[in-house]
Amino acid sequence: MKITQAPIAALLVLAVGGCAATAWQIPPEFQGRWIETHEACSRYQDSDNWRQIGAHTVAQHEQSCTLLHGTQPDAQTLHLQVSCSEEGETYEQYLLLKRTTDGQGLRVGDHSYRFCGR
Repeated sequence: MKITQAPIAALLVLAVGGCAATAWQIPPEFQGRWIETHEACSRYQDSDNWRQIGAHTVAQHEQSCTLLHGTQPDAQTLHLQVSCSEEGETYEQYLLLKRTTDGQGLRVGDHSYRFCGR
């Protein structure tokens, strides 16, 4: 019986492709600069009450988080598991992000934010 390498190579391509396809990203409509609703976007640089959301990151004043896992149960909601660094400590936490229907507002925990651009 002769064993060829073609089927094995095809399986490797499928396995590698499958791994790459599972790399979850925060959807673009959640990404950008956000500031708490009681502040104006013009104060973004001077405020401590902001969030910067990227494809794999969520940052706020003195805290930087990297995405570990995420799900999107509906168009307005994200459930994120992140690894965070803050003041020399590293920890994991879960975040619930909920966008307003107009896309200009974001709720993270008990904080409300307004969209200030990308």
